[in-house]
Amino acid sequence: MAIRINDHRVEAVGKALARLGLEAIYAIEEGDPQYRALEFLVEKLRDCSSASLLVVLNALVSYQLSMPGEEYWWEFARYPFKSGSPDELVRDFISFLNTSKGNVAARDKKISRIKRLVTSQTHIEIYVKAQDLFKSLEKLKEILARSLEREGSEKTIVFAVKMLHYIARICGSKPRPLVSIEIPVDRRVAGVTYASEIADAEARDPVEEIMKNYKEAQRAWKRVSEISGIPMINLDSLIWLCGKHVREDDRVERAYKEIKAYARGKVDDRALREALLELLRRKL
Repeated sequence: MAIRINDHRVEAVGKALARLGLEAIYAIEEGDPQYRALEFLVEKLRDCSSASLLVVLNALVSYQLSMPGEEYWWEFARYPFKSGSPDELVRDFISFLNTSKGNVAARDKKISRIKRLVTSQTHIEIYVKAQDLFKSLEKLKEILARSLEREGSEKTIVFAVKMLHYIARICGSKPRPLVSIEIPVDRRVAGVTYASEIADAEARDPVEEIMKNYKEAQRAWKRVSEISGIPMINLDSLIWLCGKHVREDDRVERAYKEIKAYARGKVDDRALREALLELLRRKL
């Protein structure tokens, strides 16, 4: 069973997001609890190379969580990591994963994935080249796709690029817009893809169906990105924050209050509300 993309909804969502604007999206990103957790981590480690490697490792195993992503990334940031060599950081990260309350499912499989990076020496490459990756984050996608033998558009790989993009900004770099990096289609993004009426799915679980057909969803969001002028990887934060509200009757109002607080007065209230009305058009 496939999903059906509604072009008129793609255009409506893109135009609403264009009115909101990229600067507002940056403000929302910087209030995102995940971004603030990474600020805490960088401040604690005082080493951007160590923070970069740890964040990429964590992004690659951030799925099937047993707590909301916002809480999980704070659990990760508060773990007593210390700056060190790539091997030491991997060892400490596996120790974190073995004790994490928020990342329990498929733990052995996730640890095995991390060990694949060690076998290929990819963990050293990320650590050593962190500053260069800040300037060309697309290279991280290539490195991970090669090491994990994947295509590169998979949700954990593009999510790792997004989170390293956050680290780059926190560390004072100004990465160029990532127009070629796809949006990571997890359950929240899939939920908004359906709630916005960008996609229809005649299935018992439309979210699961959209996740199975994630490339079609990515193509639709790419078109939204082109219309709005906002890279997909930046749209992800707003969409992801909306995703927790897709099953609520008062979803627009609750999303509005939360996201407005994160933006700390740096967004146009009317444009934000109009964008949320388009993104959360129907209840899941």
